[in-house]
Amino acid sequence: SEIIGNSTGAFDRIVRIRDVWGSYFDTIQFRPQKSFRSIAENRYRRREEVYFDYENGMATIKVEDKPDSKVGIVPHIQDMVSGYYFLRLQNYDALKKNDTIRLKGIFEDKTYDFDVVYLGKTRVKTHFGKTNAFVISPVMPENDLFSGTNPIRMWISDDQNRIPLKIEAELA
Repeated sequence: SEIIGNSTGAFDRIVRIRDVWGSYFDTIQFRPQKSFRSIAENRYRRREEVYFDYENGMATIKVEDKPDSKVGIVPHIQDMVSGYYFLRLQNYDALKKNDTIRLKGIFEDKTYDFDVVYLGKTRVKTHFGKTNAFVISPVMPENDLFSGTNPIRMWISDDQNRIPLKIEAELA
């Protein structure tokens, strides 16, 4: 599965973003086997592949023009793409507003405890009309890119497909 991120409009003239994130994951145990990123943001470039070895509890990170590195992993770690699919499987009807969903994540050469806050249900306007949606927000570490309490919000359709409908980010 792949996620493609591009800047558009006036923002594209300031910060040109052409990112591709992907993951090959086991749909039975729901864990990634290989993930990749191809990042092009202005002059910054990064091509990365991560190979997951659950038997030995290690992930190997291969970055273009750099030596390979390894990091210890737990059995149900998620990369950014498989983590989204993991979030699609949650029973949001059983959650209360501000409940936290916890998962282990890997990004670059580090593992993280990753929390996502459930913000409730709402209706969101789409190209197909108004749709019922669940709203979630990943808890972001302090950084200079995002601002606010819930700087990133995602709307996921309140149906069996759990389609991403909208993502908003408050930039500093």
